[in-house]
Parts: sequence; C-alpha cells; structure tokens
Amino acid sequence: MVSEIKNMPVNRSLIALSGTILLPIITIFIITTIYAFKLAFEVQGPPDEQLISEFAESIAIWLSPVLKVLFTFLSVKWIKNKVSQISWFGGVFFAICVIFIGLILDVIFGDTFHTIQLLWMGLILAAGALAGGSGKNE
Repeated sequence: MVSEIKNMPVNRSLIALSGTILLPIITIFIITTIYAFKLAFEVQGPPDEQLISEFAESIAIWLSPVLKVLFTFLSVKWIKNKVSQISWFGGVFFAICVIFIGLILDVIFGDTFHTIQLLWMGLILAAGALAGGSGKNE
C-alpha cells in the first residue's frame, strides 16, 4: 500500500488535488455572479447584497460537497490513467487529502462543523475508493 502511494505521480496528484478543492469554489462564485447580474438587470441598479449572500450560502451548502465528491472521483480516475496500478487505497488516500485540506480551509475561513459533513466525508471517501478500484489494474 505504501508503494502504491509512492507510485502516484506527484505533479498530476497536486494538480488534481488543487482542482478538486478550487473548482467547487469557482463554480459557486460563477453561479452567484450570474445571479447577481440577473438581479442587477431586474432592478436596473445595484442588487440587494443580503439577497445575494443568502443565495450563495443556500447553494454552497449542498453544491460544494456534491462537486467535491464528483471532482474527487474524476481526479482519481485522471491520476489512474497515468499510473494504472493504483487500487482503491490510492483513491482513499487522495480522498483523505481532499477532506483534510477542506477541513483546514473551513477552520481558516471560520466555517462551523455540521454533522452532515460526516456524510459528505464518507461520500468523498467512497468516490475515491470507487474511482481507484474501478478499471483494470496492471
């Protein structure tokens, strides 16, 4: 198992890890910006900042974890394309890194821990294991 982690390509893994963490944030930012533009055009002036903030919070609560699960799965598959001998353990290791960095960012930005996050962590681990274990291992 340790040799499997050593065989993971570092550059590809770091790119995939960065993408898995940043792409949900960027996606929510883009959706919120589109919503703000829509509000601005409706009122033909500056939109209500409180309404935009509530919208961003409401979609971030469910969209961010869903995208992390999706991007974890896709990232592990992308890494596995380079190194085909990665098994489910490599995927779980990648998922643990995603969860750990996500928790660090939550602490830095002052987000509180909710028990539903345990479910999302389990789904991220499952996505990593599923992507790592699927396909042919040579």
